[in-house]
Amino acid sequence: MIMLYNRIIKFLLLMNILRKSNCHHLWLHQLIQLHMQLEMEVLNQQMKQLHIFGDYNCQILTVEKAANKLS
Repeated sequence: MIMLYNRIIKFLLLMNILRKSNCHHLWLHQLIQLHMQLEMEVLNQQMKQLHIFGDYNCQILTVEKAANKLS
């Protein structure tokens, strides 16, 4: 979560710099869209990793429960 917060702060700083540098509005809008797409891809990858890790832990617990029932 801290990593995402840092990325948002960096992005806002970049937006502020570009806004002050009189960049073309459309170009700035496209940059914002690209950045948001990249952030969404990063978040999706992180969620997939958490989901896989969660599934792995559930499988271990299921195997442990089955082993306990057999003993």
